[in-house]
Amino acid sequence: MRKDPAGGILKEIFCTKHPLPTIKVKLYAEVKNIVAFEAKNLEKVVIQPTPNCSRQPEWIRIAIRVEKPPNLKTCGYCYGIGRVAWKKWKRRFYCLVQVSQYAFAYLLYHNMPSLCAVTVRKSQEPTEFVQLDGFTIDYVPEPDPELYNQGGKYFFTAIREGDELKFATDDENERNLWVQALYRATGQAYKPVPPKQSVLASKTQGLQDKASKHGLDELIQADPVQMAHDHLFAKLQSMALDYRLNDPICSLGWFSPGQVFVLDEYCARYMVRGCHRHVSLLNDLLNKADDGHLIEPTLIHYSFAFCASHVHGNRPDGVGTVTLEEKEHFQEVKERLKVLLEKQITNFRYCFPFGRPEGALKGTLSLLERVLMKDVVSPVPPEEVRSVIKKCLEEAALINYTRICNEAKIEQRMGVDISPQQRIEDMIRITELCIDLLKENEEHHGE
Repeated sequence: MRKDPAGGILKEIFCTKHPLPTIKVKLYAEVKNIVAFEAKNLEKVVIQPTPNCSRQPEWIRIAIRVEKPPNLKTCGYCYGIGRVAWKKWKRRFYCLVQVSQYAFAYLLYHNMPSLCAVTVRKSQEPTEFVQLDGFTIDYVPEPDPELYNQGGKYFFTAIREGDELKFATDDENERNLWVQALYRATGQAYKPVPPKQSVLASKTQGLQDKASKHGLDELIQADPVQMAHDHLFAKLQSMALDYRLNDPICSLGWFSPGQVFVLDEYCARYMVRGCHRHVSLLNDLLNKADDGHLIEPTLIHYSFAFCASHVHGNRPDGVGTVTLEEKEHFQEVKERLKVLLEKQITNFRYCFPFGRPEGALKGTLSLLERVLMKDVVSPVPPEEVRSVIKKCLEEAALINYTRICNEAKIEQRMGVDISPQQRIEDMIRITELCIDLLKENEEHHGE
């Protein structure tokens, strides 16, 4: 559905490749049976555009005038709820109708579906009604805390023995009109007096005073064009990551769908560059990994591949330029990432215990191979990858053997005279621990 600046609404958009189409807008009287050609045609508009017409859409306005029924005193949309009728707080269309000389009724009308594009409803009966005999109308100075968040700002009520109706409008003047009309209809002795100052207005003023006190007015009225959105976005993304990693459910660094929507919207609205976004995220993820948080290697791989493609001249997001600051920042992050990956591979038994998260070690090795590439096109020689992994595994073997010796308390007895039998038992124990270690590595990290 599209809207024109003047407030009109174009409900349908028709597409055609015909060079000389004919557009007909017909106004029918609504009937209960199927619309036929012999149905009463109230009015018709025929348009014959050509391909030479302006490419700008041309709006069609239809002037409508509604005759107010003589017994209709007032009508409009209100939020309402009652004990007998309208048991759910909802926005409905109400009418105050004079049934007889001294009797009034409060009627509810529902919107009915149209039978064609433009129709005139011949007649429609109210779905529910309440007679106003015995009701007392009055203002509600304070909004109902349970209903306020569901819609409506300015409340009024109608009470009689055994029943109570609550209503609310979005405009204070509209509430005054409803209360005065209902007051005249009920003929009650008590005349409702509007509150001197709306509680909602005072609350709003209080919030404005607090905002002014804390200096938020300057931020609200600031020109977005003059702000450093790259810096603000990096801070927003870092805080979002902090919040996400504090969740009781392990997220491995992945943002929630709501956070992704906010970050995407910020980038689209304030033109934050994709390379800046991902290189900032890489920096934050590495900081969290250094602090001991478990980060999904696939997430790091995705952001690194995006930045690497950008820096080496590709266009992953349709932008072919890269700033010097982004390039230098990426090189720093790349070196940090290489050190982190080598550390994780060296301590694979403790960074990926029992092979968890599943596939994380394999993803780390794949990411290391990507980091060792000079560019995004030429693959890294297999010998270079093997040499780096071999170096890491040699250090891992030394670390594992050192921990086994500490566990067996061998070094504590190096200077003590012990019997050959005790030495043999120590060697057997170390051998058993090494065998258990090799079995664990084969079982959990062999793949």
